[in-house]
Amino acid sequence: MDDPHYMNNVRYDRQLRIWGEHGQRKIEGCKVCVLNCGPTGSETIKNLVLAGIASYTLVDNTVVEESDLGNNFLVNEADLGRGKASTVAANLQELNTSVAGSFVDESPDDIVHNNPAFFESFTVILATQMSLRNLVALDVICRQVGIPLVALQSYGLTGTIRLSLTEHTVLDAKPEESDHDLRLSQPWPELCCFVQQFNLSTSDDTTVRQVPHVVLLLQAALQWRAKHSGRSPEDHISQKAFKDSIRTSQFTLDEENLREALESVRHVWKPHTVPPNVKKLFERIEVDNLTSSTPNFWFQVAGLRAFLVDSGGIMPLRGDIPDMASATESYIALQRVYREKAAVDAAEVHAHICNFLHGAGKRGETFSLKDTVSFCRNAANLQVNHWITLADEAAWKSDCSKNISCQLAGEDTQSCAALYLILRAVDSFKEKYGRAPGEVAVLPTALLLGAAKDDMAKIDISRLRIILHGILSELGLSKLGLFDDLIVEFVRSGGCELQTVASMVAGIGSQEVIKLVTQQFVPCGKTLVYDAVDSAVLSIM
Repeated sequence: MDDPHYMNNVRYDRQLRIWGEHGQRKIEGCKVCVLNCGPTGSETIKNLVLAGIASYTLVDNTVVEESDLGNNFLVNEADLGRGKASTVAANLQELNTSVAGSFVDESPDDIVHNNPAFFESFTVILATQMSLRNLVALDVICRQVGIPLVALQSYGLTGTIRLSLTEHTVLDAKPEESDHDLRLSQPWPELCCFVQQFNLSTSDDTTVRQVPHVVLLLQAALQWRAKHSGRSPEDHISQKAFKDSIRTSQFTLDEENLREALESVRHVWKPHTVPPNVKKLFERIEVDNLTSSTPNFWFQVAGLRAFLVDSGGIMPLRGDIPDMASATESYIALQRVYREKAAVDAAEVHAHICNFLHGAGKRGETFSLKDTVSFCRNAANLQVNHWITLADEAAWKSDCSKNISCQLAGEDTQSCAALYLILRAVDSFKEKYGRAPGEVAVLPTALLLGAAKDDMAKIDISRLRIILHGILSELGLSKLGLFDDLIVEFVRSGGCELQTVASMVAGIGSQEVIKLVTQQFVPCGKTLVYDAVDSAVLSIM
C-alpha cells in the first residue's frame, strides 16, 4: 500500500472516474506557473501535482526562513537559508515523479514588469500573495496571450480566489439536477418498433412486472395519440386523464415498474426545445465567421446548429437512461436502442463539424468523433463565461462599485464584503508603506481587552483606518464603524499566512484550475472571499 506506483495508479483511476478520459488528457497536458512559494502557492501546486499535471515552474527569489517552518509543509528545518523555489520543487517531486518540475530564482514582480514573454508557454498562471498593482499588469499579459490567471491570497483568517480570463467555454457543466432525455413525446422509429414488440394485452402478471416503464408509457402514449389526432396530452385535464388511463389499464398490480411509469409520465408531453443558453451561443458572431484561428468550440456549436436545422430543432439524444425495475435482458435491449440513436446523432453532428473545419482550412482530424460524442451528451448545458478585467475591478468599474455597495448592505453578504474592502485597504497600505499593517509590531492579545496599546500598532491602525475611509468615500459609503474590529484584527495579523487558511484557499483554487483546464463544472465568475472565522465562502462582485 506504500508503493508510490500503486498509489499513483489508484489516484489515476479515481480521477478518471471524476473527469473522464477527455478531461484527464487535458490535466496531463497542463503546464502551471506558480508565482511565490509560500503556504498558499505550495499547497495549491501540491494538489495539482497529485492530480497529475504535465509540469510546473515555481518562481520565487526568497529563501526559507524560520517563519516558514510553521506554515509551509513543503519545507523543513534542514532547508533554512536555501532558495524557497528550489526547496519546494524538490519536495514536490517526491509526491509524483511523473510530473516535471522546475524553478526560477527571480522576483515574480520583476518578471511581470520586465519579461512578460516568460508566461507565454504555460497553460495556467497561478499568482499567490501578489499586490493588486502587479496582478493588474499580469492580467493584461495573460489576456493578450489567452492564458487563464488564477490569483490566490491568504491573509490572517481571510482568503480570496480570483479567476481572470477573457472567455472560457464549459463543455460539461455537470449540473446538480438534470432530467433524462427519454424522448417519449417525439420517439424515433427504432424506439417505437422496440416498444411494439411487447404484447402487454396477452402477457401475464409476471411478464408485465418485468417490462421497463418506458415501454408502458410509450405504448400508452401511442394509443392516446391514435385517438387524439396524433396529439399528446397538452393541458392539465388531458394529462390527468392520461394518468388515469394507465392506472385503470390491465395492469392491476401495484408493481414498481408501474409506479416508475407514473413518476416519469411527464416525459410523454415534455417539450423538446433548444435551451436558452444554447440559443445565445448560436447568435455569437464566431459561429458565422469560422476561420483557421477560431477555437474548436465554435466549430462544435456551428455543427450543433446545422444538426438542429436537419432535425427540426430537436437536440441530439444523450443516450443514457435511468435505472428501471425490469428484466435485465429487456433493460439492456432498451439501453442499446437509446445508445444507437445517440451514436447516430453524434455522427451527424460530427459530419457537420468536419465540413466546417475543412471549409475554414482545418483538417477534420483535429477533432475526433469521441470528442463529438462527449460534446453531444452535454450539449444542453453548454456555457461561455466572461470575467471583468482586474484593472476594472481595481478602479471600481463595470458595476463593481454598485455591487460591493449592495453586498455591504445585505445581511447575509455584509461580512464577506467588509473583508474584501479591508483587504483592498491592506493592499494600498502595503503599496504605500512597503509592509503589511502590523508586520513590524505585532499587537499583544491584551489590546483586544482594552490594555495599553503598542505605539506602532496604534499608528498602523490609524493609517489603515484612513486608507479604508478613503476607499469607502470613493464608493459613496460611510459605514466606517462597521470595520473597527476588523481593522484591529488585520493589524494584529501582521500579514501572516496561516497554514489552515492557506490550505482551504489552495483547495478551492486548485479545483478552479482543474475546472478551467478540463472545461468541466462552472468556474467561479467573481472574486471569492473565504472567512475562516465563520467558515463562510461568498462570491463578491
